[in-house]
Amino acid sequence: KDGYFEEAGGFIWWPRVAQQIERPDLTTDERFATPMGQFNPENKEAFNAIWWPWIMERSKADIIKAGQDAHVLCGPLNTIDDLIDDPHWAERNFWVEIEHPVVGKLTYPGAPIKASEMPWVIRRPAPLLGQHNEEIYEKLGYTREDLVKLRESGVI
Repeated sequence: KDGYFEEAGGFIWWPRVAQQIERPDLTTDERFATPMGQFNPENKEAFNAIWWPWIMERSKADIIKAGQDAHVLCGPLNTIDDLIDDPHWAERNFWVEIEHPVVGKLTYPGAPIKASEMPWVIRRPAPLLGQHNEEIYEKLGYTREDLVKLRESGVI
């Protein structure tokens, strides 16, 4: 209903997937429970007739919860908005706002690990295009004259 997710599949996972979609009657169905059945194109259509209606009437969160309850390896495919609005990240104060010199205030990912003995503070925005050219090119052995020539020729 609200996006995409990824899930482990295949005959090894089939009993768990059947449990996830609340269809234990399909656990031993030869069309889905065997490798040969799963590789048969006709059975794929039969599976899709069961699978698609089930997922289309549920949210990502509902599908993931059902998968976790059935011990199916699955997870959401999040958009940027999903991540920014995620209560888990908000609780951890993961996102930080930093003033960018061109576009103003932006939201950036913060420290992936928070520990009192390991402070990590994001203090500056991502660099502007070419902001560190001189520093980088000089470390690579280019002279200031080389940089002037590269700029004049449009290389940088």
